[in-house]
Amino acid sequence: MGLQYDAEEVAAFIDAWNHIHSNFKLNADILEEQYVRYSTNETYVGLAAEASKRFINEKQMKFHYDNIDIQKELLNRYLTIEKDFKSMVDPSKEARIDTDVIKEDSDHFKSKFDDLYSDAEEINKISRYVIEKFGKYNSNITKTSYRRSLNSYEEEAEFCDKCIKKMEKFDELSLEAVQNSGLLDF
Repeated sequence: MGLQYDAEEVAAFIDAWNHIHSNFKLNADILEEQYVRYSTNETYVGLAAEASKRFINEKQMKFHYDNIDIQKELLNRYLTIEKDFKSMVDPSKEARIDTDVIKEDSDHFKSKFDDLYSDAEEINKISRYVIEKFGKYNSNITKTSYRRSLNSYEEEAEFCDKCIKKMEKFDELSLEAVQNSGLLDF
């Protein structure tokens, strides 16, 4: 299976994630306020209360801040991937890339090139023969050339291959960036 990317879906996902992150941060701030309130409350005393307060201050708050950092880093990672795609592959907001489809297109253009090439060679051979045989009777005989058509198919196939390479490079760099982001360490 090839690589796929849909810029509109990614943008919608990032927008939804941004709203989720904002709501999460709002609730996290409320939770943090409750933690602080509990751990500074002098009403609760004794060894169990002190152990509970110490646990909240040392462990639960670290977990809480790590959670917030992970959410923020995930959002930043998604935004970076979107930005990288636009700069490396396609800046369009409606970009939809499927390397399997592009590969099929490339194969189609290569196949058409091969078909046209063999036919063009045969027609060119006949054209040269006609010019050699009858050119002395009519100097206006035009020599056939399929070079522009062949170049067109060749350029289209090369363009498709270039698109696939851009997508593969983007995918490789995005994966590397995620692996180096530290997200996998949490």
